[in-house]
Formats: sequence, C-alpha cells, structure tokens
Amino acid sequence: MWIHRISGTIILIITIALGLVGIKISGWELSGDKPHTVIGLIIFFSTFFVAVGGVFARSRARRLQWKTLVV
Repeated sequence: MWIHRISGTIILIITIALGLVGIKISGWELSGDKPHTVIGLIIFFSTFFVAVGGVFARSRARRLQWKTLVV
C-alpha cells in the first residue's frame, strides 16, 4: 500500500510541476487550437481527479472495513 501511495504522489507532483512549466513556457496563455495543449490539459486534470479519487476510495474503504467483515 505504501508503494502505491508514494508512487501516486510522485506522479501527481511531477504532472503538476511539468504542467505548470508548460503553461509558463506558453506565456500563461492556453489556447485550444493546438491538440497538444488540449491533450495536456486533459491529462493534467484527469491525473488530479484520479489522485483525489484514490484518497476518497481509501478513506471509504477504511471507514467501511468493519461493515464488510464476514463472520
């Protein structure tokens, strides 16, 4: 579980950092006329939502741990 958390956090940090570098290189203006920009933004936001979803799923699993125990 720790490897999953660490690698997810590293991927999220790298994606955010490189996304911000790319936005800075483009002069802080994002236009939808280039496919690279559109795909980059999709990946940027989907990575964030996947990370948040993983935290939410882990939280739900820990809260419901005892309700799913078969006796």
